[in-house]
Amino acid sequence: MDEKAGLQPWLDLNCSGVSSGAETRFRLWCLNYMRLILAFLVLPLLAVAQQAAPNSQTVRIDFAPQPMKPPPVTLQQALQIAEKYIAENKIEIGRYWLQESKWVLPEGATMKESHWFFFWNNLGTGRGDYVEMEVDMNGHPLRRPSM
Repeated sequence: MDEKAGLQPWLDLNCSGVSSGAETRFRLWCLNYMRLILAFLVLPLLAVAQQAAPNSQTVRIDFAPQPMKPPPVTLQQALQIAEKYIAENKIEIGRYWLQESKWVLPEGATMKESHWFFFWNNLGTGRGDYVEMEVDMNGHPLRRPSM
């Protein structure tokens, strides 16, 4: 028996140093079988390890939803305040049209910190020709600068 056969008897089944097709297929089958066993042993362990470590960033807050109250200044009142400001300051909006109006309540803000937003647009004269106004819940108008 030669040295190679003594060191690896399971690899050289015919001890001749030349592998037959059947031996090669057997070796590949053994290798695939070992991979399969390894996969079935390692993957469940990884899954258990992931479940054991809780996600520290997950925060659950249970709270009862608060009923929404109407804003202290209604949409109609805010629009009247904005139009009065426009008239007093002689802002020409004859060719403008009211494109947007919305009530803005920033996240974490109280009702008193909310405001109405109005956007008048004039598409006929080009870019930057618009009027933006805010009316807070105390009835104070504020014109945002336009381009």
